Amino acid sequence: MKKIFQIRHFLKKLSGIKLKNKLLISYLLLIIVPFGVFAIMSNFRVYNAIETLVSYSAKHSFEQSGLFVSYKIDKIINTIDVLLVDKKINSTISQEPDKLDIPSQMLDMQDLSRYLRSFQNQDEVFNVKLYVKDDFLYSSEKVNFLSFQDAKNSDWYEDFVKYHKKVIWVKTTEQDYTTKPDDSEIKRVSAVSAILDKSNYLNFLGFVRIDILEKNLSDILKKASSTKNSVTYIQNSKNEIISSSSEKINNNWILDSSDLENYSKNGMYYGTRDLGKEHVILACQKLPNSDWTLVSITPFSEITAVGKELQNQMLLMFLLISTAAYILAYVISSSITKNISLLLKNIRLLKKGDFNIEITTKSNDEIGELIENFNSMSARLKFLVDEQYRIGLEAKNAELLALQAQINPHFLYNTLDMINWSAINNNVPEISDTVQTLSRFYKLSLSKGSNIIPIRNEIEHVKMYMEIQNMRFENIFDFQVHIDEEVYQYTTIKIILQPIVENSVLHGILQKDDRSGLILITGHVSEGVITLKVQDNGIGIKPEKLKTILTHKSNTNGTHGYGIRNINERIKLFYGEQYGLEYNSVPGKGTTVIIRIPAGIPVQTQ
Repeated sequence: MKKIFQIRHFLKKLSGIKLKNKLLISYLLLIIVPFGVFAIMSNFRVYNAIETLVSYSAKHSFEQSGLFVSYKIDKIINTIDVLLVDKKINSTISQEPDKLDIPSQMLDMQDLSRYLRSFQNQDEVFNVKLYVKDDFLYSSEKVNFLSFQDAKNSDWYEDFVKYHKKVIWVKTTEQDYTTKPDDSEIKRVSAVSAILDKSNYLNFLGFVRIDILEKNLSDILKKASSTKNSVTYIQNSKNEIISSSSEKINNNWILDSSDLENYSKNGMYYGTRDLGKEHVILACQKLPNSDWTLVSITPFSEITAVGKELQNQMLLMFLLISTAAYILAYVISSSITKNISLLLKNIRLLKKGDFNIEITTKSNDEIGELIENFNSMSARLKFLVDEQYRIGLEAKNAELLALQAQINPHFLYNTLDMINWSAINNNVPEISDTVQTLSRFYKLSLSKGSNIIPIRNEIEHVKMYMEIQNMRFENIFDFQVHIDEEVYQYTTIKIILQPIVENSVLHGILQKDDRSGLILITGHVSEGVITLKVQDNGIGIKPEKLKTILTHKSNTNGTHGYGIRNINERIKLFYGEQYGLEYNSVPGKGTTVIIRIPAGIPVQTQ
């Protein structure tokens, strides 16, 4: 009973806490506690997964390096095979030097040098050399040719004499006379093979040596080193390091060839071993067509260090998220209670009849939606009041515009007539002609307030416009009208041609370099449809603009683009969706606008 009483007391005390604190406590419990439990449970599993992943990555990198090195070995072996069976090489070096004159020997040297250089490239084969009889003049050339004596002075010669191996791999350091005459320490790895006398296979006609840069091998080995202190190297059967990813190798990490033979006898070995005082991951693989073994050693401490680093990162992340969660919970709880208090305050003002209220909020939750609905209700009430005032004001404006529409035409005609007589009295016929044309133009535009006019009047209206433009621009426009007489017996809604022609003038012809051109209007009647065409030879319209010229997506500036869309919409609204405008244009050549309207009521029956 005592515990039940204590629980009830706690719940009662909890209910008295402010809403802001309730939300803050709930956020902390829902975010920090589950995340902390998850971090602790997943930490050990992720640690093991990282170890597995790093180990797998090291193994994969080692396998890739083995494939790359094996590929280079195969390329060298294949090149040697080609050179050993080459008839030209065999026939040339099998000759007796004392039976050849100097020009012949020099010619042989040039031909063989050219042939040997054809195999050379920086990525695969750095240099190809032939060891020939000492009596050949070019045996001391030192670039592509060396003497038998040079071969006998080499470490690998005794192996050929004793074991007659096909290919011997050696590490050499030699001056390169062809590319780096001042560099005496170019590190190379060489493959040497003997050219045997076919009449006596115990005799050597010469030797072929192919050099590759040791740097090319070390670059591959560096990619196999998956961690900072890991090392990958190639070791031969004499325990010599042929190439390495690092210049310095821990002596405890250099294994005896017999040990490597045991490890790699079944192919590739990959496992953990203790070398010296370090626990390492050892990978070794015998490389085919050579006495080389590829070895990679990765300290196990570096792999576990990755897992420990991840542990520290997760702990730091937990602290950061906990801090951020607290700040976020505090901000959210404060914003919610703040909005509720603000909403209550403005509800009281609205209750008193104050409709000029708008609450600003960035919240999109239920409280935010409630505030938006409150703003909408307040704005709606204010709108109803303002709407009554606006309707009355618009009614007065409409009366004023109607009165102005009656006054403006008469005032315009009287003014133009005054200017006309003034021009005549002052003997300025050009002004008189312009004023008279402008007067007829506006008279046709007004059409006594009628929206439907004869097509003949519409054509006359365009002619007046072009006549004024030619007066303005000194007759640079060639304006032609070729319309079937049958078309003139029908009517149309007014002012559908003039804006199109105006576009041809302003945005077509006047944009050309010579600022002159042709505007042609044609028309005919076919199957109850009147087709009018306005063609110009202006600059045309770009394809991307042509697609949107009749839509509201058009980005055309000014009134012209709006006027074209307005004409199209007026035709469709008055005659139907199957009628309207169609635009065709070729940039640089001109534009054609096709207008289709029905052949409706003839003029004489109106």
